[in-house]
Amino acid sequence: MLKFPQTLSFIALFICFLSQSQGQVIRDEAGELGKNSKLQDADTLDGWKFNGFTALNFSQIALNNWAAGGTGSYSALATVQLGSRYRKGDLLWQNNLNLNYGLVKADGSELQKSDDRIEFISRLGYKAFGNWYYAGFASFRTQHNATFQDGQLVSNFMSPAWLQFALGLSYSKNEHFSFMIAPVAGKYTFVNDQRLADSGAYGVDGAVIDPVTFAVITPGKNFRPELGAYMFATASIDLMKNITLSTRLDLFNNYSDPNKPNRKNIDVNWETSINMKVNEFISASIFTHLIYDNDILITLPGGENKKGPRTQFKEVLGVGLSYKFGS
Repeated sequence: MLKFPQTLSFIALFICFLSQSQGQVIRDEAGELGKNSKLQDADTLDGWKFNGFTALNFSQIALNNWAAGGTGSYSALATVQLGSRYRKGDLLWQNNLNLNYGLVKADGSELQKSDDRIEFISRLGYKAFGNWYYAGFASFRTQHNATFQDGQLVSNFMSPAWLQFALGLSYSKNEHFSFMIAPVAGKYTFVNDQRLADSGAYGVDGAVIDPVTFAVITPGKNFRPELGAYMFATASIDLMKNITLSTRLDLFNNYSDPNKPNRKNIDVNWETSINMKVNEFISASIFTHLIYDNDILITLPGGENKKGPRTQFKEVLGVGLSYKFGS
């Protein structure tokens, strides 16, 4: 469980890393100004800037008379990342769309999903002072279709889905680093699939069940609102030629939870990716995703009915085709 002491240390470590990285980026850019003055002006020009990245990664394991044993498998992962940035005087508007979909087929088992994400992020800022902006933030996240585990439905389109809004201050000197802190933020969880809502999945209030007939007396709720504070930080660093590290951290604290002991918990969503460009169309990537949400219950060892909050972690390594455009 991530509580305030651990979370503050976690934030301090992350901010220290971003500060070191941002300082290196600024020093690198300063060293290049004498060679190309356009580096300083590129981010201050009015108008639109667009960028994008697409990749299709494959992997295969084939075994034939392999004495040590094992299971053959095939997998594919498609990734699309699109971004836009609009500046007009003191106005700055940034948008990002992230789409992922992966499939895996192991010998003797059915085709299954390995990844599934739809995410849209929008930030609108108006200059306050220096590189700080009065900012509004909105994000939406869900998945494309249903996911089953051991024959049981565990998620579906809009089940869950998360919608977030926040108002605060953001810092944005250039495209390599941005930071936002919002004392007022809303987080809304949607579970439209009634089967999942009745089970109380993803933090919504579950159904009231008759203990004798097991009939549903009161259906589970499909919506859960939360009010709290929010922090958002991103960084993108060129580690070396053709190798880029990108990281993003979201933190949310629900200080309106009716269960007061839960107000000390922090929702964490931390993504990091390293993209390595082999040539114009071949790339390799490493992606990690860490999630902690006290309202998402994971089945614990020792029985199907034992559930509790746990830190979730995912790592994806892929090699395949890619294409990048924009700056």
